[in-house]
Amino acid sequence: MEDTVHSPCTNQCFVPPGTNLCTGCYRTIQEIIDWLNLTDDGKIEILKRIDYRKKVNEKIG
Repeated sequence: MEDTVHSPCTNQCFVPPGTNLCTGCYRTIQEIIDWLNLTDDGKIEILKRIDYRKKVNEKIG
């Protein structure tokens, strides 16, 4: 069965020391680990969190 929700991975993986968030895809380490076992609904929830994290990062940066 093929995934209908594609991974947000950018192949630019980096989790700065002291954080839990990849600067490439904005997922937490646990979200990255869990991705393959999640339902489409679970993946969509993570994508929503990623959108929020990106917006927050844009305001800070």
